[in-house]
Amino acid sequence: MAAARAYPSHSTRPAFVAVLDVEATRRPSDRSFRQEIVELPVAVIDARSGGGRGKLGGTVAAVFHTFVKPTENPRLNFDTTSFMPISQADVDAAPTLGVALQGMHLFLETIVPKLGASDPHSVVATAGEGGHGERLVVSFTLTNDSRRIEGSIAVGEIGEWTLVGYCASGADTAPLEALLLRTGDASAMDGLIMAADGPWDIACYLAHEVQRKRLQAHWRSYLSKWWNIRWAVGSAKCGGSVRGLNVVSQLAQFGLRFVGTEHSGIDDTLNIVSIARALLGYGSTPRANDGLSRTLSVLTGRVFTPVWYNPRVPAEMSRL
Repeated sequence: MAAARAYPSHSTRPAFVAVLDVEATRRPSDRSFRQEIVELPVAVIDARSGGGRGKLGGTVAAVFHTFVKPTENPRLNFDTTSFMPISQADVDAAPTLGVALQGMHLFLETIVPKLGASDPHSVVATAGEGGHGERLVVSFTLTNDSRRIEGSIAVGEIGEWTLVGYCASGADTAPLEALLLRTGDASAMDGLIMAADGPWDIACYLAHEVQRKRLQAHWRSYLSKWWNIRWAVGSAKCGGSVRGLNVVSQLAQFGLRFVGTEHSGIDDTLNIVSIARALLGYGSTPRANDGLSRTLSVLTGRVFTPVWYNPRVPAEMSRL
């Protein structure tokens, strides 16, 4: 058996952490049911300064969010709509996964370089200074002619869809306008690391569906490894155990509570952001401790099982 490859890691603390938490259709009673992503949120943390013990580190600098139209089972079933706050109208008016992924990449590859060309925390995407459970001010999404957002600023186009930035009603738009006018520093993407609560969102849902629908052209290498937040919390606070360590219990480890509605993709993402920021304040360094192994690479076209259960994952990846 060939030796498993080592996973690359950042030699210095990553400057930006992009937290992703998708929501997908479900039918628990049917193991053959093909789950499809119906919500794709990503929040970027500017991690260039810590918070100190007992404080949240970094700042939420930019947020991307879109619902996603399923194509294999276009009608949402009761299992899905009763589990998460989503409606048929939400997905009917949304882009398909291929477009949504392109929008996410355009967001990251445009905004992160612009953030990298500025001073830390010069753009704050949430109201106030405390950080947990605050109102979103600066957001990005995909729109088309039927879903215009008043006062939005176009960033780029993907077919009939446009990536736009916008501010909450009554918020000062000056920080967003200044951000979009900056000349970006492309090298800032080298300081970006993805993050997720466990292996499932990227390895099980996103990579599986990309592979099944032959959307590999919309994959990026930065999606193939990530900071597994659950493992990091288990290592930092629970003696290496992740048993029973869901998002609510991870928040509780830092004296925080869940804000918003559970199983709302954007609310889950922002709560995982708070966990990531608590880890930064605790002194943890984001690192690629999870990812797609060579045998599970989304680019191979093979059907694969989650990295979590794969015995061939390199030893350094299976440890907390």
